[in-house]
Formats: sequence, C-alpha cells, structure tokens
Amino acid sequence: MKIPLVGQDFTSRSPAVSGQTCVNLYPSLIDDPNEASTIATATAAARGKNKAVLYGCPGKHTIGTYAANLRGLWSGGGRCFIVISTGYLLEISSTGAILSSAAFPSYADNGLPAQIFSNGNQLLIVTAGLAYCDNGAGPVICNIDNYAGVVNGFAYGVSWVSGDQFDDDGSWVGKTITVGGNNYTIADTDPGGFVGNVSPPTKTQLFVTTIIAPASPPSYAYSVLGQQLTAVGGAVMDGTFFVQRPPVPNLLGLYDSGRQVNFSAVLDGTTWSGLDFFSKEGYPDYLRSIMSDGLQLYLWGTETFEVWQADPNAAVGGNPFVELIGAGGRYGNISGFAQAQLDGHIYFLGGDDRGQVCAYVLNGFTPVRISDHAQEATWQTAALGLGAIIYAYMEEGHSFLCINFGTETWCYEPETGAWHQRYKWTGSAFAPYQTNLHTFIPEWSIGGSAGVHVTAWTGGTGVCQTSTLFYDDVGTDMAW
Repeated sequence: MKIPLVGQDFTSRSPAVSGQTCVNLYPSLIDDPNEASTIATATAAARGKNKAVLYGCPGKHTIGTYAANLRGLWSGGGRCFIVISTGYLLEISSTGAILSSAAFPSYADNGLPAQIFSNGNQLLIVTAGLAYCDNGAGPVICNIDNYAGVVNGFAYGVSWVSGDQFDDDGSWVGKTITVGGNNYTIADTDPGGFVGNVSPPTKTQLFVTTIIAPASPPSYAYSVLGQQLTAVGGAVMDGTFFVQRPPVPNLLGLYDSGRQVNFSAVLDGTTWSGLDFFSKEGYPDYLRSIMSDGLQLYLWGTETFEVWQADPNAAVGGNPFVELIGAGGRYGNISGFAQAQLDGHIYFLGGDDRGQVCAYVLNGFTPVRISDHAQEATWQTAALGLGAIIYAYMEEGHSFLCINFGTETWCYEPETGAWHQRYKWTGSAFAPYQTNLHTFIPEWSIGGSAGVHVTAWTGGTGVCQTSTLFYDDVGTDMAW
C-alpha cells in the first residue's frame, strides 16, 4: 500500500476516510524537471518519482518588545508604525527602537485590531471605535462637519459675520469655540443677561461661559469641531479615505448607520462632510467590513456583499460613487477582519444565515470555495469564525493565506491548494499560534536579509521578524 507522507491537513469526520494532520509544515511542489511528476517537460522516466516536499513554517525572532499589547501594524516607504493598546502610535526602527511616540486623543481600547491606511500624504487609523488622521504631527480625531468662519465678539457672546452659520439645535452646548485663537465654552443662554439676551443660541448668535476678550471690532476667525467620526473599519481608494460606521439606533430603533460608509475629501483625511456618505443598498443586512482593491470598494455584509466604484457620470455635488450592478453576491462575511488580497485575488471567510463557515476566493466577482469539508467540519466543531483575523504574505515564491481563529490558525497555499495548521510549541503541547498581524518592509535588512517580514500578535507585546531561515519561535523550539 502506498502511503502519502507529503500532503495537506485533511481530517475527515470519519477517521477511516482520512486522518491527516499537517502542523507547522507546508507541502511545496518540486519544480525540478528531473524530479517532479507535475512538470510537463519531465522525461517519461522522471515522471512519477517525486511530487512535493514538506518544508517547515517560518520561525520568529524578536525585533522589539513594548509597553502594551499590539493592536495594529503598518509599513510604507521603509517606515514601520505600530498601535499599542494603551493608546499610542509608535514608529519603530529595524532594531526595535522607538523613533516617535504620539498619543491617540479620547482613546479607549476595545481589544480589536487597528487598521491603518495611507493616501500618500496622511495616515488614516481606525482604532478603538474612532477614525484618526495623522499628518505627520501625531493622530487627531477625525470630525464630521467642522465649522469655521468670522464672528464679532461681545461680552458673553459672538455674532456671525461670514462663513459657516451656527447650529441652533442645542448640540453645541458644552463644546469649545475658538475665537481669535482663544478657547471658550458654549453656553445655552447668555450668562451675563445683558440687554435681555436670555434666549437660546441661534444660527447667527451664541453665548459662552466667560467674557470674550477682546471684544469686536475687529472681527475674529472662529472654529468649532463637529461630531467625532465613529468607525469600525476603513479603506483607501484613489486618494480618498473611507470608514465603515458602527450601528447606532435611530429614533425608530433601527440600526441604519450600520450600513453606512463615509468618505473624506480627496487627499485630505481631516475633512469629512456629513453629506459625503453612501449606504449598502442591495440587501438589508448590516455591514461587517469594507476593503478596497484597485479602484473598487467591497462592502461585506453579514449575508451579502456589494462592489462600488467611482461614478463617471456623477452630477456635480452628487454622490461620486455608485454600486457596480451585478458584481455582488449572496455571500456574507463572518468577521470584520476576515478578508485579504493575495496574488491578484480577494479571499474572505464566508458565513451567513444559510450555514457555517467556508473560505472563498473571488474569481472575478464569483465566490469559489477553497476550503474542504474536512476543514469546515473542524471549524464547525470548534465553533470558529467570529473574530477571525486574516493576513496574507509571500515568501520564497509561496503565497499564504493565514486565518487566525484565536485558538487555531489555518493556512492555505493557492499553488498547491493545500491547507496546513500553525501552532506554538510550549515544550510539552501545542498552543495557539501567536501571529495575526503582518507587513513586509523591503527597505529593511536584518542579518543580511533582503527585506523583512514583520509580524505581531494582538495578544502580545512583541514585534518579530519572521523567516523560513529561523528554526525557533522566539527562542523556543518548533514542533511538527
């Protein structure tokens, strides 16, 4: 009986059918025409000798350890940034040194991964339920509908002269208005009670809690920040940032904002208009995640997905984006972080009201299942899916789609169509694999490497270099 010793992880519900496991190893096809049975140019005598070989998964060495758990990892132009759970954006070097540190305002860690995007000039960072923009001086909260104009100051109030008029619905009470470079707190009535001014603010007049100094003339520039831009996901496309809004009940008790995507001004992540948004519209499920690929934006819902792009026929002042009719499908995404682009294709972890989790790749806009019944049965038995994080990378010509479920990590290699598992070895047992964030920095070189695969784990404080040339996992043995 021929026993295949080189194969993928495939454990059937019935062990009599198949009981293969492949842990911390992956099969690689042999390209040598003198060895491989899969190469068309191989001679008849050579065909059938050997098909594949098992190679070990990459090991890890620590680059740096930081004060709190990692939340995000991004690189660009030879620079590397991380987000840590105490609310700081750090730039680190290839030696792990902290080059800069900047705090996120109003940060409250929610344990979820941070997403970082660049438009070429700025960084958009979606973390802890808010959208932040970094122009190079540190992250600031993105606000919808900032107000600015010119006012006259008088005693405990200001009157509008030009620019944006004031909000008179009471939402400004308690906010800060900056007049002539000085900050004042907006009041609901005139604290001074001068000349009978006891009415609430209007669109052309409002009151503050302390005396405006100096009073007009001349007139002064004013500004008021709008609402903080809440966000649970993001993307960038053609210089424009996009954020996925969290579901918030409206007056009817409906979660309408859970279908909404807001977009920034072009090449300006600090400017967001409350009118610049569109909503998932083909099916009434709520958004799970968004991602961009080329000049198309994918809206993944809990049950369906849609594809949007720039509208070449958009009216001036209208919505510049339009749904690409016929490109969507009746496939939902199981997690807000379970999609990735690899080898020119989009992969995602599907799961909706029709059944359990499956892994898919888009062939054009048509989902094609890539997971087998064996993997899906294992995932179902272990109740895996929600909270999964997908990352993708290439090394030594191999492409890998890695799905970290938390307790288990499964990896898919498109060339062979084979799956394997990855675990950390404690010395006596397998433990969850501690990698779910990845970036590659071609400008870095550590130990003579041509570029560096940088990885991290949202449950740990370390940033690592990952390489197939390493045979240990941060100093501990690796097991197969």
